[in-house]
Amino acid sequence: MKHSVIKTLAILFCLLLLAAPFQRARADGDIELPEIGGNDPCGDFLKWEYQVIEDENPDETVHRLKITGRGSMYNYTASTPAPWHNLAASIDEIWLPDGLTSIGNYAFADIDRVFGVVIPKEVTRIGTCAFRDCRIFEVSDPAVYYIGTEAMWNGVTVASDAFPSESYYCFMFDQKPGPNLDWTYDKGTLTVTGSGAMDDYDLPWEPIFDRITHVSLPNGLTSIGAQAFVFCENLKTIDFDGTESQWNALAYDAYGDLLIPEGVTVRCLRSETTDCTVEWNANDVQFKGKTAYVLYDGKAHTPRFYIKNSLDGSVIDPSNYDYEYKENTQAGTGYVFVTLKNAYAGECRGSFKIYLPATTKTTVENVDEGILVTWAPVEGAAGYVIYRRAWNLVDNGWTTFARWNNTTATTYIDGVDAAHKVYAGTRYQYGVKAYFARRLDPVSGTEIGGNVNVDSGNFNLGMVGPLKTTVRITTRKLTSVTGGSKQLTVKWEGSKNFTGYEVQIATDAAFTKNIKTVRITNAATYQTTIKSLKARTTYYARVRSYHEFNGMTYYGGWSNVLNGKTK
Repeated sequence: MKHSVIKTLAILFCLLLLAAPFQRARADGDIELPEIGGNDPCGDFLKWEYQVIEDENPDETVHRLKITGRGSMYNYTASTPAPWHNLAASIDEIWLPDGLTSIGNYAFADIDRVFGVVIPKEVTRIGTCAFRDCRIFEVSDPAVYYIGTEAMWNGVTVASDAFPSESYYCFMFDQKPGPNLDWTYDKGTLTVTGSGAMDDYDLPWEPIFDRITHVSLPNGLTSIGAQAFVFCENLKTIDFDGTESQWNALAYDAYGDLLIPEGVTVRCLRSETTDCTVEWNANDVQFKGKTAYVLYDGKAHTPRFYIKNSLDGSVIDPSNYDYEYKENTQAGTGYVFVTLKNAYAGECRGSFKIYLPATTKTTVENVDEGILVTWAPVEGAAGYVIYRRAWNLVDNGWTTFARWNNTTATTYIDGVDAAHKVYAGTRYQYGVKAYFARRLDPVSGTEIGGNVNVDSGNFNLGMVGPLKTTVRITTRKLTSVTGGSKQLTVKWEGSKNFTGYEVQIATDAAFTKNIKTVRITNAATYQTTIKSLKARTTYYARVRSYHEFNGMTYYGGWSNVLNGKTK
């Protein structure tokens, strides 16, 4: 019965709106009349006019804003309002012409004395805040396909049952289904937003009960109105942004009666127990394949992350979980533990590696004993791992030489260890990685880091520094230095395995004064005479081999030093 009465009143109300020319009598003494202006453009083919219509009764006058012409209206803003904005307080009526195709942004904002506006059927767009604070307006045809943000701010949509089709819409001022709830209606779908309780009676969508086919309800809803949906005869589905248990607490009244029609399909969009996964923010971590990592710097690492629902891949809002970082201050593996709450239940964890940074510098050079590798120290390192590969071996693979529990030495001579020899003429490449002291990871229960006795492979939580390449070139032996007239003859033990030799002389044993270098390009030549020297001067000499490979020149270590005096 109550539903029928409401329908009848809504029909009569909208019919009255159509029957009247939307005039409202008002005594001139109510407000001070502004200066009359108008007949100015408000669109490329539109003009506006402010009219004062006097009634037979001299105490009653109507103030009308009349738009003439056709096409689209200009858009306005809050700071650059429509040209009639200074007349807003006195306007009683707004007349719009047939042929108007769009209503501009902020066009009639704050004109709050107008009781109704008829929107021509050609209008397809109602701009942002176009009717902000207006009381009621009607659309005379369903051609409108765009309604901007806050077009009817302080207003909501009600379709009137006075008309058999959806050719008219009345926008009623400030009607809510609950103190903290809002609603919209679009092509059969009723969407409720906000939180809190819903009113039991006089719901604003009562005039369109028979048009509602789908309802969307928010997670923050705490009750459903007693007559909110029971009369929605064509209602098919309800989407509830919550769990099934939450829905069951809402769907029945105090007497155990269902608050929605029988046969309606309810879809609860949240799972009671949610499997979740941690996804790391790519701005806070780096990746090696799928492994996320950061570099150790002695501080606690708290990379940002987001949580995904494993069931549907949706991102879970941070308000729905708590989290805690663990093991995130040392090199090794850091963790974040996540516990879901509110509408979710469950927990998950994510891990990221904390790698020691790479050494900033690596050098290699030939010395008597083998190939000397030198690197810059790394903070937090308990030792270093040296990687080597040789290109002329069968597999060209990398091998490792672990140096356990040594945080001071940053040099290594490859070839000294009997198990790892270097061979003349072979090209080698080296890289150095720091490792941290071996310890038990309390989360995973496994040991990580280096071990003085066990080469377990768990020393790999570091970054390899710059790779350096050289060719193993054995050190030559200088056999004699003989002085002549302003010249020296230098002899050495040669080797045909390399490209040639460099002979260097100087007037001091440190080779810093009067240096002269001679290149011998024939590997079969084992002596040279250096001329044009100072007479009666002692010179020191040394020699080294060099080898050219793929456009690069590699050098052996310097030989022993001998001296001779010129005549």
